[in-house]
Amino acid sequence: MLFTNLETERLLLKNISLDDAEFMFEQFSNDFIHKYLFDYDPLSSIEEAIELIKFYTAPEPRNQHRWILILKEGGIKIGT
Repeated sequence: MLFTNLETERLLLKNISLDDAEFMFEQFSNDFIHKYLFDYDPLSSIEEAIELIKFYTAPEPRNQHRWILILKEGGIKIGT
């Protein structure tokens, strides 16, 4: 895999997976969050979130990637 999980003192940057579909849908359908995203229209279904994840998990090589940002303390997903 070209992209690996990354870790800092406070964060885990986890490769996106289908397990993140609900989180991606919640984030990418939220109007407040979406106004800061310039690469997608707001998601309107969980199926669209799955398709977005499939785009980022397609076989390499690819020039784009997304990690799920997770606070180590508490294991809370905070963004991508």
